[in-house]
Amino acid sequence: MPSRLAWPYAALGCSSWLLVNSLYGCLSDLVERTPEGWQLAYSIQCTMATSNAVALAVFWGRNKPVTATAQRTVLLRRAAALVGCGAVLAVLVASLWDVTFGASWSVALLSLSFLAGFQCAASNYVYYPLAAGEGDAGQSTAALATGEALSGVAATALAWSQSMGTPGTSLRFSVSIYFGLLVIVYGVSALGLARIARAPPPASDRNGELLLPVRDNGTRDSTSGRFGAYARPLLAQAGLAVLGFGMLPSLWPLIASRFPSQHTVLLALSTVSFVADPLGRYAAGSRDIRRWRCCCAAPAVAAVCGIGLVGVAFVGSGTLAAAPCSGAIAAATMGLFTGLFGFANTRAYIDTTARAVEGAVSPYHAAAWCATAVQSGSLVGTLLALSLAQWLGFVG
Repeated sequence: MPSRLAWPYAALGCSSWLLVNSLYGCLSDLVERTPEGWQLAYSIQCTMATSNAVALAVFWGRNKPVTATAQRTVLLRRAAALVGCGAVLAVLVASLWDVTFGASWSVALLSLSFLAGFQCAASNYVYYPLAAGEGDAGQSTAALATGEALSGVAATALAWSQSMGTPGTSLRFSVSIYFGLLVIVYGVSALGLARIARAPPPASDRNGELLLPVRDNGTRDSTSGRFGAYARPLLAQAGLAVLGFGMLPSLWPLIASRFPSQHTVLLALSTVSFVADPLGRYAAGSRDIRRWRCCCAAPAVAAVCGIGLVGVAFVGSGTLAAAPCSGAIAAATMGLFTGLFGFANTRAYIDTTARAVEGAVSPYHAAAWCATAVQSGSLVGTLLALSLAQWLGFVG
C-alpha cells in the first residue's frame, strides 16, 4: 500500500489496542498468578465492556469544529493524549498488576484494565477519523488498521518469548517486564504521530473547507450526513464486530477449556488471531481490491466461522477431547475468521468513507460512524457472551 503516510499511520495504529491485546496475550500467565484464576478472564471482560460503554457515551455525538483544519488539529491533540496515556498505563500495569484487595480480588489489575479498555476504545474515535481526512484516505486507513493488528502480533511475540506456551513453568521474564516493554511500542507510535503532524494537510484542509455539505441555496445542510443514510453497511460491520470483537475474545478461555491442553490452545487461539488479522487488513488496502470477486463473500464466510467457534464454547469437553487434531482445527478456524473479519472491517471503513465523500459528507463523520458501529457491536457481543456463559453455568 504505497502512501506517503503509510508507516506513520501503521506506527500510530500499533498503540491503539496494544494494552488490551497484551492483557489477552499474557492471560494464560496472569490466571496462574492471580487469586481469581480463570475467573479473572471474565472479570477483565466485564471491566472492558464497561469502559467500552463509557467511551461510546463520551465520544459519540460530541460537537465538532466547523472546518476540516480545526477538526484535524483537535484529532492530532487527542491522538497525542491517547498515546501518552497508553504509555503511562503500561507503566502502572507493570508496577501494580499483582496488588490485591484481601486475598481474592486483583483490584489494581482490574481497575487498570478498565482504563486500558477506555483508552483503546477511544482510539477508534480518534485515529480512524484522522486517517479518513488524508488525501490518500484509503491507504492511510489500511495502514492504520494493519498497525492496529500488529499490536496483537507484538503482544503475542512477547507472550511466547516469556513462557513459550508451556503452562506451569517459570517465566523467562516477569509479568512486570512484559508490560514495561510496551513503552517502546508507544514510543514508536509517538514518532509516527509526530510525522503525521508535520506532514502538509490535504488540499481541502489548507482551503479551510467546511465539514457540512452545501444546499443549493448556499446554506449548510446538517441532515444529509445523518447516520441512518449508511445504516446497512454499518449494521453489517456491527454484526461482525459482535463476533470478532465481542463474543469470541470473551469466550477464548471457555473455548480453550473444551480441550485437554487448555493453556496451549488458548495461546494458539490468540496467536493465530493476531497473525491473521494484520494479513487481512493489509490485503484490504490493495488498490485493485474491487476486482476480487471473492471479497464479497468474506463477511459471510467470517460469520459462519465465528458462529461455529461460539458453538464450540458450549459443547462438552469430552466430545472435543476425543476428536483428532480438534485443537488445531479450532485454531485454524479462528485464523480464517480473524483474517476475513480484519479484511471486511477495514474495507468497511474505506468504502463508507469514500461513499460519504462522494455524497458531500465529511470523511471525519463517516469514520466516526464506523467506529461507533464497531464499538457498539463489540459491547453487545461481550455482554451477550458473558450472559450466555453465566446463564449456562460456565462462569461462577
